[in-house]
Amino acid sequence: MELQEPDSGEITLSGFPLSGEEIINRHWAKIEKGILQFEKKQYDDAIATFNKIIANGGDLVAEAYAKIGDCYFFPAQIIVEENSELAIDNPKYNENENQIKDLYEKAKPFYEKAKELKPDNNALWGNYLLNIYWKLNRAEYDSLEKELGL
Repeated sequence: MELQEPDSGEITLSGFPLSGEEIINRHWAKIEKGILQFEKKQYDDAIATFNKIIANGGDLVAEAYAKIGDCYFFPAQIIVEENSELAIDNPKYNENENQIKDLYEKAKPFYEKAKELKPDNNALWGNYLLNIYWKLNRAEYDSLEKELGL
């Protein structure tokens, strides 16, 4: 039997609809695939996998948005650590700061969408948005800090 994913987004097995549990398991398998790609630093592949989850809808859409944010946020953190060892007057420091801001700008809308979809699950987006807002917009940081009761 061959797995088919028609354009409608309905997942079927040789023309027969899958049960709800089977669909959930398929979505978890895709999330796990994307996480493995992320851990291997295959960010473009991970983003493509998470975008498929978003396109198919379901319970894991917020997680997929957050994971796309991770694909930008965590590479930025490597640069943040590198910058912590550089003098501020080092030309590489400013170059790194620009890269960090660029990656944070890319991550921001994905974490904001995860927040919109699952506002009570701040483990998906809370600390990430705080870090991003701290770097990009202190007013947003202050607002989110109050919202989270910090």
